[in-house]
Amino acid sequence: MRFEAYSILNLRLGVVVMVLPYFATVLVIDSGIGGISIVKQIRALTDKISTIYIADNAYFPYGNLPPELILSRLETLIRTVQQNQHLDAVVIGCNTATVLMIDKLRQVFETPFVGIVPAVKTAAQVSQNRKFTLLATDNTARSAYINDLIAKFAKDCDVLRVSCVGLADIAEAKIYGTEAEQKAVEATFLGQDEQSLAHIKASDVILLGCTHYAFLLPELRRCFADHQQIIEPSLPVAKRLMWVLENQATVKKELQISEQEAPMEQHNRFYFTQSYESNAAFKWFLHSHGFETAEVLF
Repeated sequence: MRFEAYSILNLRLGVVVMVLPYFATVLVIDSGIGGISIVKQIRALTDKISTIYIADNAYFPYGNLPPELILSRLETLIRTVQQNQHLDAVVIGCNTATVLMIDKLRQVFETPFVGIVPAVKTAAQVSQNRKFTLLATDNTARSAYINDLIAKFAKDCDVLRVSCVGLADIAEAKIYGTEAEQKAVEATFLGQDEQSLAHIKASDVILLGCTHYAFLLPELRRCFADHQQIIEPSLPVAKRLMWVLENQATVKKELQISEQEAPMEQHNRFYFTQSYESNAAFKWFLHSHGFETAEVLF
């Protein structure tokens, strides 16, 4: 099975290949494979980033976990990698983990962090009728972080937050070759009351609040009218990472810090945190995103 994760709305940001003055090593963490949508965009921007990807399948999905457990888990994973590998940046490829924990992680680690959050600001800029819908995990939809984003960037908009229980699981299964049934996709967010369904229908922007959803864009596109724009934020995250790494390069040059720890070529590694299923579809998926094989981290 072949498919592409693509952005329905490019957020008006062109994809331009960027050149880093050094090879960087970046850790990308998600509870599953959704964060690969960010890796895809990183690959489009540069060939000078070695990616260590952790799919924390032992705790999948983060969207259903208590915040304290998510923080503890992320600290453990980052420290495990740092024992043997210098990291130039860490990307939290999960909306839930970002909105709940990225500020706390920045207090614990000196390594720069880049997170992914629903593009509320962009949705507010794009929406013509000032009405849009956010599809997300329950933790993300209910978070104080989203409250703040809406208050700051979309206070004049009518925003509906919909918890899409099971949608990330459907995306994971699709990566392993299981067909994503249209009715199953629709059922994760259309079981709303009449008022909410009317809001979804009237929204001119549909905002995706989970990286997994990028792999269901063809199915999601069929759920909405042609005039309803779907925003998926993986490209802006990759661009933000590039900005962080370029800024680090400038600082290191000014401070005359050696780059000897940096790799001389791209070397990508993919880890799960417990045993995993492997089949032809998954092997093709890994290879198409620059990973030769998967290993178990612990």
